[in-house]
Amino acid sequence: DVPNYRPSVSPDGQRVVFSSSRDDNYDIYMMNIDGSNEQNLTSTPWNELVPVWIDDSSVAFIQESGRGRNQTRSIMRMELNASRDQSQLISQNLMVTNFSISASGDLIAATVSAQGAHGIENRLYLIPTIEGGVPVVVKRLYTAVQLVSPAFRRH
Repeated sequence: DVPNYRPSVSPDGQRVVFSSSRDDNYDIYMMNIDGSNEQNLTSTPWNELVPVWIDDSSVAFIQESGRGRNQTRSIMRMELNASRDQSQLISQNLMVTNFSISASGDLIAATVSAQGAHGIENRLYLIPTIEGGVPVVVKRLYTAVQLVSPAFRRH
């Protein structure tokens, strides 16, 4: 009876991760493809959204922290080991709204909410995942184009 959002199937096709607001905020959950063995992976006071598989043993997601003008969004990496080790995947302070990771894991395409000439707008960034990688804004040919869900082509 609660919203479940943005399911993502593991590369091996055996598990699904998704966001759910069943604990009064959005957390990342994982379950087997048949619906069994459901578990909360994050359980924090912050919202965790948009889970994406990096490989069979790790996922990335957006973690919101703070409130109002102090709100930030980080792209986090979680290892699916017993301790659920987490690390920040990118260190830039960007208001990421959606993202995708390249097949090799070295590049993130992210839509970022930012102040523009006519108010808040979404911009597309390419962000290297290496330490110190510099985000690059992808120039739009048409400013009327909506940017919502970036994706890499998978071969």
